[in-house]
Amino acid sequence: MPAYTYDYNCRTQCWEIIYNHDLILFDDQYTNGGLLVNQKAAQIPFYDHNPGLVEIRQNSLTADAYRYFKLFQQQTQNTGGLADSPPSALAGNVHNVANDREAVVGYFTASAVSTLRYWLDRKDAYGLSLGGSDPAGYSNLPGAELFYGLNLRQPQPEPTFPGSPQLVLFNAPPECLRLSAFPAKRKRLSSRKAGETNSTKRPHYE
Repeated sequence: MPAYTYDYNCRTQCWEIIYNHDLILFDDQYTNGGLLVNQKAAQIPFYDHNPGLVEIRQNSLTADAYRYFKLFQQQTQNTGGLADSPPSALAGNVHNVANDREAVVGYFTASAVSTLRYWLDRKDAYGLSLGGSDPAGYSNLPGAELFYGLNLRQPQPEPTFPGSPQLVLFNAPPECLRLSAFPAKRKRLSSRKAGETNSTKRPHYE
């Protein structure tokens, strides 16, 4: 049984919003708000060769919020080596008012946000992208390279609808053949005058 799940082409240039869920924390107690150089902000995945818009957001945290997210980062993003600290309970400021013994993971905070947008043209990109790593090669459909980078498969387009069937008449009178030759026009048989017979007046079509 064929699979009736199809992928449709993009109406405009194909694009996708990709979020970064890694925590990147920095304590400025030694810089005192000074300019930071060579600080890692994000890791952009190389899905295709098309350019993209990168939006970087910086949140200002309180000391308590920084300590919570720093501990959360250590427990979720560490490699698990021997030098890593053992995991401990995360004590946030979110609690269950109906059951104070229930452990709730979370921290509620509000902060100022600084936003910077950067146009990544990928003109200096080299090597094979994830979208072009299909051994069979990607199809010529719009956005096929990005589609494979996100889904690890080629898009499956919907099959085209078959054309209108052609009407063919066998052993039909000549008048019917003329009618089938012009199906888009309206046809009307004119009435015969008094005294005319079929031998003197042929049917006329408009």
